[in-house]
Amino acid sequence: MLRKVRTKPVVTASAQMTVAQAACAMWSKNIGALVVVNGGRPIGMLTDRDIAMDVPAHGMDPVLVRVGDIIRKKPVTIREELGILTERDVLAALRKAQGTEIDLGASAW
Repeated sequence: MLRKVRTKPVVTASAQMTVAQAACAMWSKNIGALVVVNGGRPIGMLTDRDIAMDVPAHGMDPVLVRVGDIIRKKPVTIREELGILTERDVLAALRKAQGTEIDLGASAW
């Protein structure tokens, strides 16, 4: 089960938080991503890369811009009680549908 292999609790953020507040939350928890929720349901993801690359690239001020304005929406969610192999199969199907399929059995050398 995924619950047994997850090493850290999921940290959530509100879409109304500023990007600066979200960055502080990530830094204080030593994590690189937040699940953005509305009413307890995930609506998107915010990563440290989103903050470091997207915000300055678009001339946005992290103190003013809201998390909801820059999140990656419609996250794929997998229930904790499912097995790790089910997660792998779901992610593989998504990669194939998006044209980013990776052969996990191939050598990277």
